[in-house]
Amino acid sequence: MSRNYTKLTIKLLFGQAEQCAFPGCRTPLVYEDRGRKTVVAEIAHIRSEAPGEPRHDPEFVGDLDGPDNLLLLCGVHHKPVDRHDA
Repeated sequence: MSRNYTKLTIKLLFGQAEQCAFPGCRTPLVYEDRGRKTVVAEIAHIRSEAPGEPRHDPEFVGDLDGPDNLLLLCGVHHKPVDRHDA
């Protein structure tokens, strides 16, 4: 699903991270090859928005698409994290 995060949210996420947030992963969020840089980070939710999805918290009152509920992951870890309950 495509989302539109605010510019402030994107800036805060990248300002706080240089590598994948998965424990032990040191994959950079920006890949450089032959002088060109590519953002390879993927945004993942800590708490999901829909009931029945992993890590849904009906009592969460914050902004689900705000920087306090998001983290940056590499392409290898994004889908597994999205699909797991913990």
